[in-house]
Amino acid sequence: MEKSINLPKLNAVKYSLNLLKSNKVIGLGSGSTIEMLIEEISKMLRIENLDVSFIPASTQTYFKLINLGIKPASLDTIDEIDITFDGADEVDERKYVLKGRGGALFREKILSYFSKKYIIIVDDSKYSKKIGEKSSVAIEVLPYAINPVFKKIQKICKKAEIRYGGRIKDGPIITDNGNYIIDAYFGEIDDPLELSNQINSICGVIENGIFYQNITKIIVGYEKEVKVY
Repeated sequence: MEKSINLPKLNAVKYSLNLLKSNKVIGLGSGSTIEMLIEEISKMLRIENLDVSFIPASTQTYFKLINLGIKPASLDTIDEIDITFDGADEVDERKYVLKGRGGALFREKILSYFSKKYIIIVDDSKYSKKIGEKSSVAIEVLPYAINPVFKKIQKICKKAEIRYGGRIKDGPIITDNGNYIIDAYFGEIDDPLELSNQINSICGVIENGIFYQNITKIIVGYEKEVKVY
């Protein structure tokens, strides 16, 4: 049975392609939206001879590029990224973003930091008035410190869980960096910057999934239109 197409997501992805052509070094985050973007990029590259390099944030994105015949580049070979495209778990009207469901949040923040432009692509189901309304905050933690960090996180949120693999993998999910993920539920987040700093101040935390720096645009796809924030 053919997989149904998420039209709002596809509309946002196709809009994003217009921003790709004028750039040489492209960062790519992770998740289903970025996989869709890579598929559309692959179609475009068959028609147009573009001199571009693609730097993936995760193993998932790396293999997606490879499987479609696109050679990935590396941060080792470049000084600066022209533009990075990324998906999100939730975005809000203040241009705050929650990421981390794919477990690549630390690497995605690295791409964001070293990019001239950082573009978030989502469908309308990911849009909220305030982040935290729909999604948890993903927190990447050094395995050595997982127990004391988990207890600290439990004290400042409504609910916390160490992310497990379920049917796919026994035990905790391990990120591309060899770390664990805690999913912390706070509800609507009034001050994302303060919360991000509070989480990152806990020794053993590598990074959290609250994104706010260097976000150039948030592209939100709807059934019949695309809105840019």
